[in-house]
Amino acid sequence: MLQIQMNKMERLQKRVEITWPFKGWYALFLQNFALPNVELFNVLVPWDEFLVGLGLILGCLTAPALIAGTFMNLNFLLAGTVSTNSNLMTVAMILLLVGSASYYWGADRYVMLFIKKRLNKNDIQINRKIVMES
Repeated sequence: MLQIQMNKMERLQKRVEITWPFKGWYALFLQNFALPNVELFNVLVPWDEFLVGLGLILGCLTAPALIAGTFMNLNFLLAGTVSTNSNLMTVAMILLLVGSASYYWGADRYVMLFIKKRLNKNDIQINRKIVMES
């Protein structure tokens, strides 16, 4: 079984060397890191897609979800796929630029309030400690 996987990897590496449209740093990244660690990427990519989709559907942690989705789309574009990736990247960048207005309809509205209250509470406790020490 391991020999079959190695043969597939060798064929894939040869195909990438022959048909790769982009030369340079990304091709080196794919050949020297991504292809040897394909098992890792077979786990990371579906989890990233799932978490990005969940974050965007629920509207929870939308900024990190948009950044992760944009990074993933950029990698797909650099790898040579032609799909709706450029459109999705444009939408993600627009939503990132909209900023806090995008938090109104999702779970971020409540998550951000919780985080702000928690941070303010910690700031007040830290300020009290500083005043007590001086």
